Amino acid sequence: LSSRQHIASSWQYALMNFIGSGKRNKHYLDAALERSADRSMVYPYAIHYAIIRHDEVLLEEYARALNELKPLSPALYEYHFNCLQSAATGAIIYAKGLGDLAPMAILQQVYGVRKDIRFAYYDEKITDTSRAYVCLSAGKEIIGQYPGAGYTGLLIRISGNETGVELLRHSTAFSFHQLRTLEQLNGE
Repeated sequence: LSSRQHIASSWQYALMNFIGSGKRNKHYLDAALERSADRSMVYPYAIHYAIIRHDEVLLEEYARALNELKPLSPALYEYHFNCLQSAATGAIIYAKGLGDLAPMAILQQVYGVRKDIRFAYYDEKITDTSRAYVCLSAGKEIIGQYPGAGYTGLLIRISGNETGVELLRHSTAFSFHQLRTLEQLNGE
């Protein structure tokens, strides 16, 4: 095979085409999954696809598949559990990063944590800010677009003046087991 044919038939090339489609072309996603020897590299992107398409069936399928191949570490489980606990009932959490949406989807779809929350892929300005939260990893450029935003734990609520009250309310549901383990290891 020529180098061009080899590259064109690789899972990485299919994944690049999928990303180039705005994570909306399932043909490229399926090709990447089919060709990859390590599907755990592709499933986070598949989770993005399911979230973008608002396809709960695919979201559960992809989250379960990723969790079977690469279960969340206790520390990641706890961090993303606390992210989910940082949102009010019926919230919509917006994120872009693979490191945010995939673990939260696994917690929700596999472990049943916060089934009341909906995920959204952040690719433009949020128009309905009433139930909207953004992950801290969105960065100051995105968060800065919402001057009424406030910290609620490990998320930013886009609007609402009661973020301090909300933080106190959510903090009772946070898990600190992993942090306590680190303190014990350090002798503190």
